[in-house]
Amino acid sequence: MPRRTAAAAAVLMLPALLWVLLLLVIPQFKMLDLSLRFNLPIEQVGTEADVHTLVNYHAFVTNPLYWKVFLKTLYSAVVITLVSFLVAFPVAYAMAKLASGSWRRRLLILILIPFWVNEIVRTYAWVLILTEHGVLNQVLQALGLMQEPVSHLYRDSTVVIGMTYAYMLFMIFPLYAVLESLDTSLIEAAQDLGAHWLQVLRHIILPHAIPGAAAGGIMVFMLSVGTFVVPSFLGGKGALWFVELIYRRFYDALNWNLGSAFSFILLALSMLFVVGVLRLFGIAVRRVIQAS
Repeated sequence: MPRRTAAAAAVLMLPALLWVLLLLVIPQFKMLDLSLRFNLPIEQVGTEADVHTLVNYHAFVTNPLYWKVFLKTLYSAVVITLVSFLVAFPVAYAMAKLASGSWRRRLLILILIPFWVNEIVRTYAWVLILTEHGVLNQVLQALGLMQEPVSHLYRDSTVVIGMTYAYMLFMIFPLYAVLESLDTSLIEAAQDLGAHWLQVLRHIILPHAIPGAAAGGIMVFMLSVGTFVVPSFLGGKGALWFVELIYRRFYDALNWNLGSAFSFILLALSMLFVVGVLRLFGIAVRRVIQAS
């Protein structure tokens, strides 16, 4: 790259780098520093008592409520990611390989329309559907499949459904981008050689879709782990999410040090999960970024 072009590229990237530095990097280091200090009264901050310690991380390990909620959050996020892939893959394949140009545009518009409104509004729509006197019970009673209305809210399955719907778009588009680049002649050649559609799916389509699935899976997983609205609305008090624990430590208990420790634990282990997924499938980060 010529020196003048490199200098111009550096100047153009400088605002974005400053943005990332000020809003992401520096706050993360500050959060790490807070997590390694005692929760002291304001007059003792900066004194000899304000030293680094692992007491906040020790509180996480020794309190069963904390790490059980954390493991439940991770498990639920993995389930949501898998369900999102199972639902999004047929939709993405249909748009990429089966729908014509005009129908592809119609499908894209139909998928995008619900996401023109806020996430809170979309979640409230699920509340209206699943509540005891909601749309679902009315339809089931009209069909004679149910005699008495039953509330479908405040269940783990309800949270999975709601969050899968909330973040479906982030799985569909990476899969669509990758599947659109799949050469249809490979599928036709395999079928001409006698391959069953399951064999075509397993040996041609799915291997080609792995980068898109990884990109979508990472986004859905990170959003699911860090969400607050959907579990609190659809899961009620029984669906305690780890982010809600962090919120309570910061704003209810005013213990920013413990809240910072929880936040850093969530960030660090989520990143380890992402790296583990990439290594498991042997995918380079560059391919995931291209699929995104």
